[in-house]
Amino acid sequence: MKSTVQIRIDGKTVEAPAGSTILDVAKSEGIHIPVLCYSPLLRPLENCRLCVVAVAGENQYKAACSTVVTEDMDITTNSDELFQTRKLLLELLLDTHYGDCVAPCTATCPANVDIQGYLGYIRKGEYEEAVKCIKKNIPMPLTIGRVCPHPCESACRRHLVEEAVNISNPRSEMSKTEMIKIIKENFLKFIYTMHSKGFILGFENEKETK
Repeated sequence: MKSTVQIRIDGKTVEAPAGSTILDVAKSEGIHIPVLCYSPLLRPLENCRLCVVAVAGENQYKAACSTVVTEDMDITTNSDELFQTRKLLLELLLDTHYGDCVAPCTATCPANVDIQGYLGYIRKGEYEEAVKCIKKNIPMPLTIGRVCPHPCESACRRHLVEEAVNISNPRSEMSKTEMIKIIKENFLKFIYTMHSKGFILGFENEKETK
């Protein structure tokens, strides 16, 4: 049995150790293939499918993390179609997994706020649920938000790609929105209470002063 196999990857002919996966070979050649569920400590799970690549002669994309290279295999790891496929797969994952895992931002938050949870509610337009999620750990989010140094944004790993997710501002805006709503709902009650006690917006009733 040969110890190596000859393959083509992105147009380059290489000798790869027999039994290697496409991902292994790509790494050794300095070719980046995105992964999410892959770990060298675990057997390939193929749960995320973000590492899909095109193999000549195959009708379907193959998961690079689990597909073993074979002699004369012709692999394409980067193309517009692959990019769009990976993008769609990631969007589908995020659509149903917006707050399942404990992210670095939540782990770093001194109040342990479910940051992924409330950002997920905001993304879906469920603003009242977002506020409820925040207030589970922060009873006065508007006040505390003013002094919070938001270490969550410093811990956000998104900055490794572009910039950290904007976490603090959405929380503050949700808190302001709720405060305005409470004021509007209770304004007439406030006026009635003040009037019944002989005051109108802080001034004594004119009948009592005459």
